[in-house]
Amino acid sequence: MEGRPGPLSLMAFNRSLRHHSLRARDVLPFYDSVFAVAFTLLAFNLPDRLGMMGGTSTLLDTLAWYGLSAVAVFLYWLKLRRLVVLDRFVQLPQLGLISLGLLTVVLVPKLASLVLRHGVGAGSLLQGTLAQVVNTTCLGFLFLFNFICLLYAISLQIRRSHRRRSDHVLQGIIATQVMGMAAMLVLVILELSFSWFDNQYIYLLPLILFAEEVRLLQVIDRRQVQHRP
Repeated sequence: MEGRPGPLSLMAFNRSLRHHSLRARDVLPFYDSVFAVAFTLLAFNLPDRLGMMGGTSTLLDTLAWYGLSAVAVFLYWLKLRRLVVLDRFVQLPQLGLISLGLLTVVLVPKLASLVLRHGVGAGSLLQGTLAQVVNTTCLGFLFLFNFICLLYAISLQIRRSHRRRSDHVLQGIIATQVMGMAAMLVLVILELSFSWFDNQYIYLLPLILFAEEVRLLQVIDRRQVQHRP
């Protein structure tokens, strides 16, 4: 039938796909190792002489700070890795998004260190301070990682529009990603608009990411029930 690709053209397309893409299973070891480096950098960025920073309460606050940062990095690892696993062949646009995501996540430990040292202090859009600049920069990079995940999911949905097997998963990921980005945008607005809001977002970010995971499971379960014959 005219317009339908023949066997030879499909074989040529598959050969071209192999030459311009990587298998997802070949990308994952490098991906996991970069996140392992990010976890290691979190530990190395703990302040020196931690016990002399102001008593037990300050010590516990600092450890809790880095613990929450580690939880956020873990949830970011899970979020982007899920998309890579869904992708059979990682093509150049997706490789670019993965590379940008990895560059972003290796900056998180240093950003967490800067926020701990300089992120406490009043500031607003009309009254810029060092604390506000540091906090806004950190929030910007975290928002960027979420945006990368959203672009990756949309690109997979466009590429896999002819496959129904993972459509409900991708739709759920996109929906929860938009929800999480909206919540992070609220944090950015609070940081820029109110002087009383400085680094409290570090306590809220893991809750937002965890809520995304819970919501994603609910959306996938509901759509699986809807598509069940």
